[in-house]
Amino acid sequence: MTESQTVLTTGHRHQNARQATGTLTFYNGLSTVQSIAAGTVFAGQDGVQVATNAPVTIAANNPPNDGEAQVSAHAVQPGSNGNIPALDINGTFSTALYVKNLTPFSNGQDERDYKVVTQADRDTAAATLKAKVTSSMTAALQGQLIQGEQLQTMPCTPTVTADHGVGDEATTVQVTVSESCTAIAYNTKELDDQATKLLTTQAAKTVGTGYMLYGDVKVSVTRATTNTTTPGVLLSFTCQGTYVYILTAKAQQSIKTLIAGKPRNTALRLLVTLPGIMNASINGIPDNQQIPDADHIHLLIVLIVF
Repeated sequence: MTESQTVLTTGHRHQNARQATGTLTFYNGLSTVQSIAAGTVFAGQDGVQVATNAPVTIAANNPPNDGEAQVSAHAVQPGSNGNIPALDINGTFSTALYVKNLTPFSNGQDERDYKVVTQADRDTAAATLKAKVTSSMTAALQGQLIQGEQLQTMPCTPTVTADHGVGDEATTVQVTVSESCTAIAYNTKELDDQATKLLTTQAAKTVGTGYMLYGDVKVSVTRATTNTTTPGVLLSFTCQGTYVYILTAKAQQSIKTLIAGKPRNTALRLLVTLPGIMNASINGIPDNQQIPDADHIHLLIVLIVF
């Protein structure tokens, strides 16, 4: 899934004016050496003045060749006007001394304020796009489920790109968020059935036989991964259920027989040792008198669920 957004940039920067730079070439037609001091100013055909950066000595003429030397120079006034074309300076400086700029002057720039891309510009747009991509991704994955399936998404990391880097000059920046995700779908009924079997087996080992599941088992998937060895997926989950002890009619008759004729306190001690009984009380028999025969005992069973 891919989402893009173009936003206005918010960064501001100032650019100072800068002098153009270039090279001057001198030709000496005299039989004697000539010298030019540093800072000597020359004017081009368009009136732009340039000055030498260093002193330069031009060798004497050696017929048929003039003496020749070069020196770096800069425009006197900063700004883009100093970016003169080649041969803008092309003339005689003094007796038999000629000066030319054989190549253009460059890098002269005007003072200005301009907009740049900030990290916040990219981050703000990316945050909005990530939310949209995540929503679209979830909807797309959910749309592939069939009836009875549940979705478990795998970790996925979005990739953020932009058509301008942080600090680049631009009035707008286009941010793009792309994400490729994988999800696992599993049949909830199959999982619930298997979890119930596992939990019931564990309950029998923990509390013993005679217990029955009360209600449904609650299953919560904590992790889902693909199986690297065989086709399929591995689900890690927790499950919780309530099991209650079933006192059948036969079991209740056995309880009556057990306590019949026993002193009240003895009967109470016997009752709480029986499986499935957490607490017991006897009403209608004062002090420690004997319990009547089984036909005159009535059991009231109270189910307690935590």
